[in-house]
Amino acid sequence: MIYCEVLFEMVTLMTRGFEAASKDNEELSAWMLDAAHRIRDNNPDFIVAEPDGKKERLEDDGRTLILPVSKEQPRCYATFNETGGVTFMLAEEY
Repeated sequence: MIYCEVLFEMVTLMTRGFEAASKDNEELSAWMLDAAHRIRDNNPDFIVAEPDGKKERLEDDGRTLILPVSKEQPRCYATFNETGGVTFMLAEEY
């Protein structure tokens, strides 16, 4: 992990690839804020940014939340981590 900050009173970690992809990327930054808020409030274990997704949906008995993003965005994951915060990563970094 390269980048750490406190977001919504949670420690937020980002992999190198996610930090680079989200820099100056308004849509991915907005997805990150939304994902952190939803993990804090709704407690899914895993959130997926699905490029060219059609609708928001829950999978895996409610443990995984799929959020659509535009087709230009990379597939990303947000996961609740052992510190009680959120880790953001590109799919290829998982």
